[in-house]
Amino acid sequence: MVSVVDGALHHLDKPGGYHVLIAVLLCCNYFPITFHHLTALFYATDIAHACRLPEGWPWHKKFSIPTVTGTSKYDDCRMFVDPNSAKLGTKSCVYGWEFYPQDREWTIAAEWGLVCERSYLVQMATAVYSGDRKSVV
Repeated sequence: MVSVVDGALHHLDKPGGYHVLIAVLLCCNYFPITFHHLTALFYATDIAHACRLPEGWPWHKKFSIPTVTGTSKYDDCRMFVDPNSAKLGTKSCVYGWEFYPQDREWTIAAEWGLVCERSYLVQMATAVYSGDRKSVV
């Protein structure tokens, strides 16, 4: 017993010039779309940042922002609760962040402040843009 699809394919015979033309045009369509989807990876890269201190802040950065344990690098996501007493602990950057783009690159992480505890939103934005529901979960 021959199915309907098999009968239709048998009727079409070998692919002709029209079929090849349609296939080539579809391939030409996918070429720029590929680059369009890859731009999301470049616009979603991480960017160098630090806690912003307000203007007129009476303390120097080294008294306001802790260093990463074992290094002399300042923490990108935390600042002291009270710069006079480090014993009170740290908190998230209250005044936002300063971003340091390289080569004038500006990303969605810098534009929307998607760093530190909001960094998961970068992957979610890329997944939503791509339509990939599996990577959101």
